[in-house]
Amino acid sequence: SGYQTPYFLFRGIKAAIKEQPEIKEIMRLHFIGKFKYNSPIPPELEEMVILEGQRDHKKALKGMADADAFIFLSVPELGGRTMMTGKIFEYLALNKPILAISNSCAATDLIQNINAGFVANYDDAEQVKNCIMELYQKWKSGRLTGKVNPEEIKKFERKRLTEFLSKELEEITGNDG
Repeated sequence: SGYQTPYFLFRGIKAAIKEQPEIKEIMRLHFIGKFKYNSPIPPELEEMVILEGQRDHKKALKGMADADAFIFLSVPELGGRTMMTGKIFEYLALNKPILAISNSCAATDLIQNINAGFVANYDDAEQVKNCIMELYQKWKSGRLTGKVNPEEIKKFERKRLTEFLSKELEEITGNDG
């Protein structure tokens, strides 16, 4: 959205390129879906940014499966501290590192708690740069892999959550089925 812009992501990438120029030749940012950004993409990043536009969900998931890592960009002040999007769970299911660019919220807590990636404050280009540099170094050394325990991901499966909610409701209402 217009509130969630890649401004600090772009600043972080530009800073990373200054330290490791080859990043520009290797990294590509595929934005799938609506892309609202009130400023032009910085000219030095234009060849890296690919605006895919809207896709049906199946094609979007296919594009995501081909990625080496994901970016979660959010302004939690708009959704509150407890904000969590469904996209996070798709990212987790694909078990690739996530770079969360957001101030502290439930989604960033989850990413950190289950070791699913990296977190940088939304408006801190230096932290973003440092995360990008770490992602790049891991990619370059062949160590950029998902490290999330599959049991952690299973905790969020709909069937499991529905069973949990059902049990909670039975306990609250005194109805045992």
